[in-house]
Amino acid sequence: MGDTQQLWEMFKAGKYNVYLSTVTLRELEKCPEPKKTQLIDCLNEIQFTTLDITEDVTGIANKIIEMGILTQKSFDDLIGK
Repeated sequence: MGDTQQLWEMFKAGKYNVYLSTVTLRELEKCPEPKKTQLIDCLNEIQFTTLDITEDVTGIANKIIEMGILTQKSFDDLIGK
């Protein structure tokens, strides 16, 4: 079994708390079919918490960039866009 499949099985078993941003879920809605339905079906297999993008999230993203861990180019990825 591949690493991604093993991780997904752990998600399904509830071994980890899974968090998805509202931005990520909105992007999913823009996917073309059949990919959109396949992704939604996968998400329906797990429990996850939806997170809004807040000032705290933006602040942490900016701090990661300031520390040089990632660059400004990665900002959208950091906040879940």
